[in-house]
Amino acid sequence: MKKFVLFLLILSTGLTYSQMFQKITNQPLVTDNGYGSGCAWGDYNNDGKLDLIVTSYNDFGSSTYPLLYKNLGSGNFQLATDNTIMTNSLFQTLACAWGDYNYDGKMDLYIATGMNQPDLLYKNTGGGNFQRVTNCVPVVAGHSGGVCWADYNKDGYLDILSVQHGYNLLYKGLPNGDFQQVTTGPIVTDYGLHRRAAWGDYNNDKYPDLFVANGDFENDNLYLNNKNGTFTKITTGPVVTSGGYGSGCSWGDYNNDGWLDLFVTNSGPNFLFKNNQNGTFTRITTGAIATDNDNSFGCNWGDYENDGDLDMFVANNELQVNRLYRNEGGDNFTKVTNEVVANEVSSSVGASWGDYNNDGKLDLFVVNQGYGGPAESDFLYKNTGASPWYLMLKFWGGGIGTRVKLRIGNYVAIREVSGGNSCSSQDMPWVHFGLGFLTDNPTAVADSVIVDWHDGNREVLTNVALNQELDFYGVVPVEQISNEVPKAYSLEQNYPNPFNPSTNFRYSIKESGFVSIKIFDMSGREVGSMVNSVQSAGTYSVQFNGSRLSSGVYFYKLVTEKFTETRKMMLVK
Repeated sequence: MKKFVLFLLILSTGLTYSQMFQKITNQPLVTDNGYGSGCAWGDYNNDGKLDLIVTSYNDFGSSTYPLLYKNLGSGNFQLATDNTIMTNSLFQTLACAWGDYNYDGKMDLYIATGMNQPDLLYKNTGGGNFQRVTNCVPVVAGHSGGVCWADYNKDGYLDILSVQHGYNLLYKGLPNGDFQQVTTGPIVTDYGLHRRAAWGDYNNDKYPDLFVANGDFENDNLYLNNKNGTFTKITTGPVVTSGGYGSGCSWGDYNNDGWLDLFVTNSGPNFLFKNNQNGTFTRITTGAIATDNDNSFGCNWGDYENDGDLDMFVANNELQVNRLYRNEGGDNFTKVTNEVVANEVSSSVGASWGDYNNDGKLDLFVVNQGYGGPAESDFLYKNTGASPWYLMLKFWGGGIGTRVKLRIGNYVAIREVSGGNSCSSQDMPWVHFGLGFLTDNPTAVADSVIVDWHDGNREVLTNVALNQELDFYGVVPVEQISNEVPKAYSLEQNYPNPFNPSTNFRYSIKESGFVSIKIFDMSGREVGSMVNSVQSAGTYSVQFNGSRLSSGVYFYKLVTEKFTETRKMMLVK
């Protein structure tokens, strides 16, 4: 399909190629010279526009600080000089990632540092303001190479991994907004030159696994989530035996088979691993994407053409040309050489895809290091040429680790909201599907959009109109009202009832065990999942939001190992 579309494009333009990307040169985020390291798009003030954080790496003895740019709209940005984030001056702020760790609907920020300086945790206090948190366990001194959020134990609270040169640091999020350091297990006891990491559910068991890219030509690490708070280190297969000098890594389903594949950057040929759907991977060894011999750092999956499959951008260092690989289907990629994003000599490190102007097309920011000399300006590329067909899911606050499955006829694609990927960076915390292959079917709709939240809950949407943005406001954590052991299991009637759009219901668990609460329509089709986890004995309250459902009668069902009950509720709009 891609080759045919490209052929038509060439014919229609008189055998010329129309650039898809426009380099932006008049905004402060590309005119401020620095020694960049990482970057991340995120809407920190909840105005529906992606803002940007950039970290800096300085080996020259002078201090620097993170740069926060506020998106003003209409393609304009402003340096947030009055923000707390801009006041903490350190030698090296190496990596950054947005995540709502206290679940108040506002994006908080974690910044990993080097040279035995303390990491930085900022709590978003609203109104565009942040408060530096200094009393939480993760704020430690070390030499971090990366940072990534995940709810690895699916308790509803984000955990944090700080990638270290030595022993990694893993912290479990707690309900009170604090963290508890994990001191056992291979993730934190394996010693090595750990450089970057990325969470991803590669075996489709709904629990995030972890890949760690190592330097010094060490084998990389893959840790399988055992679904009980522990991990098993994978020791066989090319994904952990190929060596390399790892600098970045990203999960993405490039062949649309419903299983996450893996890309790893190296000083030397990069690695592309195809998921075999059985817990193993095959290393792809042909094509420029696997044979180009560069000093690569950042790597970011993104459908820049909006044609339905993931392409790959690679940021190269040491005054080399960056790379853009177009997905041609199967295991085949074409190296793009006629785009501005792949024609500039630079010393790039991190990168991030994000739709900063809300037009349904993926734009690209690339942060540059200033290799061996003066500081470099960073790159912002506006996507002006992709197909307008798309679907965007905006996750406000607590979307990190959420997986989305889109089905349109025979087309099926998955995306996961990244908690940190690439090299010291993070792609936007929204989900983007390019749907340009539907241009000849203007009445098409999505058969289903299945949103599996990071804590195990599920939302199911059907007959979804395309070319729009869908807003998701995060999972409402289940509140334990009492830890007293009740005399019996129970599921109370929701209140209010009828409701529009939200309602609450209580339930009691007599014995600790697995608890499930699902929502069904009159036909018996599952339309939501509110609880899907192990809970201790006690009484709980949970809120259900039916804003995406039509008016009508629905059922909510409580299932435990020893008790089942169903009640009816009515949504009236």
